[in-house]
Amino acid sequence: MHTVVAALTITALLLVSALAGCSANQVAAPAEPPPAAPEKGRVLSDEESSFDGKLLQLVVEGLATGAAQEAGGDAYGNVLSLLGWGTESDSKRYDAMAKTLAAVETDIAAIKAELSQLQTALKITEEEILANTNDPTAAITEITTYDEELQGLGEAAGPGKGNRPSILAFAEKVEDDYRIENDVNLIGSAIIPPSSVKSPALDNYTSLLIARMSSQGVALPDAYFALETYFSQLLYYQLQGVTLVVEAKTADAKSGATPVGTDAVTYYARFKTHQLGPEVQNFLNNTWRLIAARVSLAHTGQFLPADAHGVAARAEFLRTQTLAMDHFGLRANALVTSNHTGELTTATATSADGTAYPAKTTTTATVSGPIYDSWKGKTVSASTDYQVVTFDFGAVPAGTYAVTGTAGFAAKAIQVQTYTPDYTLAADGKITYGYAIGDTRVGAVEAFAAGAGGIGGRTWVHGGASHVSHSGNLASDKISISGNQTNGKFSGEYQVDYRFVYSGPQPAKVTIPSTAHAYGTLSSTIDMNLDDPGSADAKAAATMGVWDATANKIVGVRDSTTKKFVSTASNWSTEVENNEKASPSWRPPTSFTFDAQPGHSYTVYFTVSVSGSGNDGTAAAQLTVDSMKGMYLTFS
Repeated sequence: MHTVVAALTITALLLVSALAGCSANQVAAPAEPPPAAPEKGRVLSDEESSFDGKLLQLVVEGLATGAAQEAGGDAYGNVLSLLGWGTESDSKRYDAMAKTLAAVETDIAAIKAELSQLQTALKITEEEILANTNDPTAAITEITTYDEELQGLGEAAGPGKGNRPSILAFAEKVEDDYRIENDVNLIGSAIIPPSSVKSPALDNYTSLLIARMSSQGVALPDAYFALETYFSQLLYYQLQGVTLVVEAKTADAKSGATPVGTDAVTYYARFKTHQLGPEVQNFLNNTWRLIAARVSLAHTGQFLPADAHGVAARAEFLRTQTLAMDHFGLRANALVTSNHTGELTTATATSADGTAYPAKTTTTATVSGPIYDSWKGKTVSASTDYQVVTFDFGAVPAGTYAVTGTAGFAAKAIQVQTYTPDYTLAADGKITYGYAIGDTRVGAVEAFAAGAGGIGGRTWVHGGASHVSHSGNLASDKISISGNQTNGKFSGEYQVDYRFVYSGPQPAKVTIPSTAHAYGTLSSTIDMNLDDPGSADAKAAATMGVWDATANKIVGVRDSTTKKFVSTASNWSTEVENNEKASPSWRPPTSFTFDAQPGHSYTVYFTVSVSGSGNDGTAAAQLTVDSMKGMYLTFS
């Protein structure tokens, strides 16, 4: 039964064990638990929204048996052939198929009601979703009409009691000029258009959901439920159409006639390979687009949103059911940024007793997401590509596992547990399933510090310094310079640099936030001899800016109004004289923005300088710049 996600107010996710586990095989004895309890994962269960995987799997698996006209208990798609040519012994199978037909219809009605409320709450219209798509509305209407006629043929009848001429006439209508096959294909082309002229419907919907996540604060689980429900609706309608085609072809075959085009087995096998598989992958890709829209780019270890695990685990469970795969087992995903693409090639799951399970298969897909900084050493470019790496470890036993891989990939300890087909954790469940998630992202702050600071960073004293001392560097997060002279002069300048190379293929707007702070002390003391008083002065100055080492100039931006070039450099200075004192404090702008050019080398620099002189007097100055850490690049 479907439950409606009321006005997107799902604020609590059912916390049930760290990632569930499920395998269609006999449930094995659980592995010995480790000393420390694993991190608990969030599992989005049927408590939050309806889950259609159980019925979808029943239909997908049953159609394979039914297309082959095998006598398996899960057979589906043989109502017409049994109605016309069955016997009393087929009653149980016939009743089961009729009930499934009705259940699909009921589920579709519930999904429509749920979607209506969801889309009202999200302020999304069907017109927006289907804008520039291959609109499947007419195909859905025709399939629905024919499905009702199919169910009508079986009313008040049973195996062998149907009207054969009426059955064959209906089958002929279904197959005439590939009528329903074309409807099935049209729904498929709404999900995955045959050309780039049209937009994929799920891509459209996901883009709208991402916009609502940003503008309305819609939570990631709510956005995912909306996507899953919409996909399930399209898939149900499409499978209704496939069922009609299989029904017509098997009825023709049972009567001794030749089905139009291919037989039922060939048709269904082609549908699963060429339509269903890619459509499910499109759904998964859009699930990852939702997750990517909520990543945090600033710091290492904070990349994935908290709800990513629950969302991705549920989507992977649904994929396994919808494609009727031969096992659930343990699966893992890594979200990889472009600078690590190709590095994460394999992973291993290790149980609590030390047994290692290398990944049996590794697949990759690429989705788009928020723009980010992609570093290789001290070289950086902008990217919107996120690689999703999927590992399948096979039908492992229930228990606790650690998942690690190349490129430093490590997921938190997870549990493989038992589930029922409706994605409910149960001790007596027959499905063993576990899911792990991780990433290889180095945060923008850490990447800038390591690349522009660790590799490209430097500190240096400007030439001509006299009677000054200096200290500090990037590692200590501050630099200082000081001078003090009586009856003499002092001067000097100390500088620290972050250096990087922009390697993008085209110019990009770069913003560098800063929290730097300059502060110090100045004093000037003179001999107050009335006949010949002395003199003293002291000065301190600081600068921050960005230097284009390739073009040999300070970077800037062109003012949109005056069209004049405006330097991004920020300068400050203060001075005292003749018995004056000061404790100055200065903060540069909170960010610097400029247009980075391909292949250019850039220096983000901080300088501190002091100078002074005393004639029958003493001058002193000290200046420090700190809080230089925490800088990073953003692209727009």
